[in-house]
Amino acid sequence: MKKVLDDVVMDAKTFELVVEGGLMPLVSFLGVLGNLVSLAVLHHRDVKLRKDFVNVLSALAAFDILFLIAFFFTFSLPTWSDNYEKNYFKFVVSQLFVMGWVGGWVGCNMCQK
Repeated sequence: MKKVLDDVVMDAKTFELVVEGGLMPLVSFLGVLGNLVSLAVLHHRDVKLRKDFVNVLSALAAFDILFLIAFFFTFSLPTWSDNYEKNYFKFVVSQLFVMGWVGGWVGCNMCQK
């Protein structure tokens, strides 16, 4: 019975390392690249969209980039570095929490125009 539990714990650690340490950073990086490409396309001279629509899509891409970066610092980096998790994680997460509240407040106030 103990060996089975040890195998399950080891499998959970391996799963955490593969998903949070490998797949999440890869998906986040590809998401940031995709958002940067969409920003470049949206602000190209030949794009014939209303300025308001371009601004909304640009804000969405910018906030998505910030979310993906915050996601990396919250989930992936602690998996890679024990030093980061012990010394910096609490500070970084508290700052990201504040930035999230401010960003939500600004976004809601922009929509009330």
